[in-house]
Amino acid sequence: MIVCIDPGHGGTDPGAVGPTGTREKDIALAVSKKVAEKLQNAGVATKLTRTTDIFVNLQQRCDISNSFNTDYFVSIHCNSAANSVAKGMEVYTSRGQTKADPFAEAIANELQKSFTNLTLRTDLTDKDKDKEAGYYVLVHTKAPATLIELAFISNPEEEKMLQDSSYQDKVATTIVNAICKYAGIAVKQVKEDDDVTKTKIIFGNTQLDGFIKDGTSYVEVRKLAEALGLNVVWNSATGTVTLTKK
Repeated sequence: MIVCIDPGHGGTDPGAVGPTGTREKDIALAVSKKVAEKLQNAGVATKLTRTTDIFVNLQQRCDISNSFNTDYFVSIHCNSAANSVAKGMEVYTSRGQTKADPFAEAIANELQKSFTNLTLRTDLTDKDKDKEAGYYVLVHTKAPATLIELAFISNPEEEKMLQDSSYQDKVATTIVNAICKYAGIAVKQVKEDDDVTKTKIIFGNTQLDGFIKDGTSYVEVRKLAEALGLNVVWNSATGTVTLTKK
C-alpha cells in the first residue's frame, strides 16, 4: 500500500496566515511529515508531494500521486475565514458519492474521537461527516482522495493550537490510526519508557505535569511559558520555539 501525503501550499504560496503570522504552508508541511513518518513506522509506503518549502502546482500534486499509483491521497490544510470566531475541523471529498467517501468518513470519525474539544464541521446537505467540494486535487487524483482542514488558522485560539507541536503530533497520529484501521493494518503501539518518572512542576498556584529522565526534568514549554507570562511562537519551518514577553 502507498499513501500520498499532500502538504497544502508552499513556497510563494503561503496559504492562509493567522493573526500572529502563522502560515498555513508551514503547519501543513510539519503535520504531513509527521503523518508520513508514522505511516512508514507502521510499514506503509508513503510519497510526499513536497518535503520542503517549495511551490508545487495542483496538477503536479495529482501527477505525483497518479504516477506512483498510490492507494490513497490525503491533502493537509488549515482553514480560514473572515470571521475570526469560525472554528473546527473539516474532512472533504469530491462531490457526489465516490470511493473516497468511506475513507474520509473513517478519518473524520477518528478525529472526532480524538479531539472532543473541537467541532467537526459536517455536511449539512446530506449529514455525512465528510463535506463535499470540487477541489482540484480531489477531482484529478486516481486514488480515493480526501482533504483535511486541521483547524481555523484565522481563529486566535486555534492558531495557537496549530502552532503546538504536541497538537501536531496528536493529529498526525490520529490520521495515521484512521488510515491504518481503514486499510486493516495494525499500528505498533509505543510502550511508555521505563526510565521515565512522572512528576509535577509547581509554579505559584499553577501545577504542570512533567517527567524526569536521566536526572533531568521536562515539562511542556508552552504551559510553563504561559505560567510565566510569556508568549510562545512555534516555527515549524525551522523547528524553533521563541519565547517573548507579553
